[in-house]
Amino acid sequence: MAISLGGCVAVAAGTFGKHKMAREDFGLAGERNEFTFFPPENPYAEADVLALWGRPDERSSEGSCSILVYEDGTSWAGAGVFVGPVPVPAMVPSGKYRNYIYLRDGRVVGAVQEYGEVSSAVGASCGSNECGILGGKIERADVEAERLVSEWCRD
Repeated sequence: MAISLGGCVAVAAGTFGKHKMAREDFGLAGERNEFTFFPPENPYAEADVLALWGRPDERSSEGSCSILVYEDGTSWAGAGVFVGPVPVPAMVPSGKYRNYIYLRDGRVVGAVQEYGEVSSAVGASCGSNECGILGGKIERADVEAERLVSEWCRD
């Protein structure tokens, strides 16, 4: 019964850390750090972001972009094992997750969200109608996020 409730069964060990995902086609909800799937007809101006999400926790710049930075909770790092349907984590707080809103010429060109996810794993797992052997680093969208930021902010 526990197996069917959890949806995943594994015998694996892995690490957990912070990752980044870039978004170009998104909407901002009326609550801080909340995104929607409905982008605006025209790119947001900085005033629109401030009206929806409020004052940022930080401001920075990169290349030709100005960046509004919004903290989004505690980030965690660590390792763990997964035995059958039961995860056994050993996690510690490692900082903050942040959302970065990139503006060029006063208009939003993209966003980068930080999130927590498994970074590497070794073992075997079954879940979401797929089974497989895990071995090493799990590919994430971090490289794509770096590439997009360099495109958005290129001088």
